[in-house]
Amino acid sequence: IWMIQTVVMIYLYLDTVLLSFFRGLGEVGLYQAAYSFVEMLFVLSAVLATALFPVFSRLSKEEAGKLLPFYWEVVGVIFLFCVPLGLLGIFGAKRLLALFYGPSFVSALPALHLLWSGFLFFILGGLNAHLLIAIGREKLLLKITIACTFFNLCANLWAIPKFGFLGASA
Repeated sequence: IWMIQTVVMIYLYLDTVLLSFFRGLGEVGLYQAAYSFVEMLFVLSAVLATALFPVFSRLSKEEAGKLLPFYWEVVGVIFLFCVPLGLLGIFGAKRLLALFYGPSFVSALPALHLLWSGFLFFILGGLNAHLLIAIGREKLLLKITIACTFFNLCANLWAIPKFGFLGASA
């Protein structure tokens, strides 16, 4: 599990490192202003997945037939919470940037919209990761995480030099 966490940390911060190398600290600042809001949402995702882990684990061992229906119930609830968060991201992002970082950071708005649009996938990824661990499929999870990190590296190496912090956000 520690290897998975290490690869996840590389995945999460690779874009910032590459952005600083290819484009400089000005764009890193804009990117980090946008990314900080999404990072707060990541924390909520981690809390949710961690809270559900014991239930996933118990169901996988004692009542395997109930695991999948429970999983889909959780996914439905996640969608219900993501709709208002999505609307906040669409309509409130400019105000959030101006409030927390000042008017000069409002130019990070397109990056925040791009990052926010991927939030649902991140929540589901975290949920699926905890599910895979609960059913004893850590090796599969490590392979998936490494593949996603490699794809992220390749995409960032292509997008960041061309599009800067917007490329890192996509």
